[in-house]
Amino acid sequence: MSSNFPRTLKEQRRLKGWTQGELAERAGMDQTYVSKLEQGKRPPAPSTVTKLAKALGVERSALVGTTEESYSTQVINRKLKGLSPETLDKIEMYIDDLRHRRR
Repeated sequence: MSSNFPRTLKEQRRLKGWTQGELAERAGMDQTYVSKLEQGKRPPAPSTVTKLAKALGVERSALVGTTEESYSTQVINRKLKGLSPETLDKIEMYIDDLRHRRR
Protein backbone atom coordinates (compact mmCIF):
# COMPACT_ATOMS: atom_id res chain seq x y z
CA MET A 1 0.00 0.00 0.00
CA SER A 2 1.10 3.52 -0.59
CA SER A 3 2.80 5.18 2.35
CA ASN A 4 0.55 8.15 1.54
CA PHE A 5 -2.54 6.37 2.89
CA PRO A 6 -2.72 8.43 6.11
CA ARG A 7 -2.44 11.74 4.24
CA THR A 8 -4.84 10.63 1.50
CA LEU A 9 -7.43 9.45 4.02
CA LYS A 10 -7.26 12.78 5.84
CA GLU A 11 -7.53 14.73 2.57
CA GLN A 12 -10.55 12.71 1.41
CA ARG A 13 -12.25 13.22 4.78
CA ARG A 14 -11.60 16.96 4.72
CA LEU A 15 -12.93 17.22 1.16
CA LYS A 16 -16.24 15.99 2.55
CA GLY A 17 -16.00 18.53 5.38
CA TRP A 18 -16.24 15.75 7.94
CA THR A 19 -14.63 15.31 11.33
CA GLN A 20 -12.90 12.07 12.18
CA GLY A 21 -15.94 11.20 14.27
CA GLU A 22 -18.29 11.71 11.33
CA LEU A 23 -16.18 9.50 9.07
CA ALA A 24 -15.91 6.88 11.78
CA GLU A 25 -19.67 6.82 12.27
CA ARG A 26 -20.35 6.50 8.54
CA ALA A 27 -17.73 3.74 8.21
CA GLY A 28 -18.90 1.88 11.32
CA MET A 29 -15.72 2.23 13.34
CA ASP A 30 -14.34 4.10 16.30
CA GLN A 31 -13.05 7.67 15.96
CA THR A 32 -9.80 6.79 17.73
CA TYR A 33 -9.13 4.15 15.08
CA VAL A 34 -9.64 6.69 12.28
CA SER A 35 -7.27 9.01 14.12
CA LYS A 36 -4.60 6.31 14.33
CA LEU A 37 -5.03 5.53 10.63
CA GLU A 38 -4.62 9.18 9.70
CA GLN A 39 -1.51 9.43 11.85
CA GLY A 40 -0.03 6.32 10.26
CA LYS A 41 0.04 4.52 13.61
CA ARG A 42 -2.07 1.59 12.39
CA PRO A 43 -2.00 -0.11 9.01
CA PRO A 44 -5.54 -0.63 7.73
CA ALA A 45 -6.94 -4.07 7.02
CA PRO A 46 -8.38 -4.52 3.53
CA SER A 47 -11.89 -4.55 5.00
CA THR A 48 -11.19 -1.23 6.72
CA VAL A 49 -10.11 0.35 3.44
CA THR A 50 -13.31 -0.92 1.84
CA LYS A 51 -15.48 0.56 4.61
CA LEU A 52 -13.67 3.90 4.49
CA ALA A 53 -13.86 4.11 0.70
CA LYS A 54 -17.57 3.29 0.73
CA ALA A 55 -18.24 5.90 3.42
CA LEU A 56 -16.27 8.52 1.49
CA GLY A 57 -17.84 7.57 -1.84
CA VAL A 58 -14.49 6.85 -3.52
CA GLU A 59 -12.79 3.83 -5.03
CA ARG A 60 -10.45 1.86 -2.77
CA SER A 61 -7.59 2.72 -5.09
CA ALA A 62 -8.17 6.40 -4.34
CA LEU A 63 -7.18 5.69 -0.74
CA VAL A 64 -4.42 3.14 -1.16
CA GLY A 65 -2.80 4.61 -4.25
CA THR A 66 -2.46 1.24 -5.96
CA THR A 67 -4.62 -1.15 -7.90
CA GLU A 68 -6.82 -3.54 -5.97
CA GLU A 69 -4.72 -6.52 -6.99
CA SER A 70 -1.49 -4.84 -5.99
CA TYR A 71 -2.88 -3.84 -2.60
CA SER A 72 -4.21 -7.33 -1.91
CA THR A 73 -0.86 -8.81 -2.88
CA GLN A 74 0.91 -6.47 -0.49
CA VAL A 75 -1.40 -7.42 2.37
CA ILE A 76 -0.92 -11.13 1.73
CA ASN A 77 2.85 -10.78 1.44
CA ARG A 78 2.97 -8.90 4.75
CA LYS A 79 1.03 -11.68 6.45
CA LEU A 80 3.20 -14.45 4.95
CA LYS A 81 6.49 -12.82 5.87
CA GLY A 82 8.44 -14.85 8.40
CA LEU A 83 6.44 -18.07 8.10
CA SER A 84 8.40 -21.29 7.83
CA PRO A 85 8.83 -22.98 4.43
CA GLU A 86 6.70 -25.88 5.68
CA THR A 87 3.86 -23.55 6.61
CA LEU A 88 4.11 -21.76 3.27
CA ASP A 89 3.88 -25.12 1.48
CA LYS A 90 0.71 -25.94 3.43
CA ILE A 91 -0.79 -22.57 2.55
CA GLU A 92 0.03 -23.09 -1.12
CA MET A 93 -1.64 -26.52 -1.09
CA TYR A 94 -4.69 -25.01 0.61
CA ILE A 95 -4.94 -22.28 -2.03
CA ASP A 96 -4.62 -24.86 -4.81
CA ASP A 97 -7.39 -26.87 -3.15
CA LEU A 98 -9.64 -23.81 -2.97
CA ARG A 99 -9.03 -23.00 -6.64
CA HIS A 100 -9.85 -26.58 -7.61
CA ARG A 101 -13.14 -26.45 -5.68
CA ARG A 102 -14.23 -23.26 -7.49
CA ARG A 103 -14.10 -24.94 -10.91
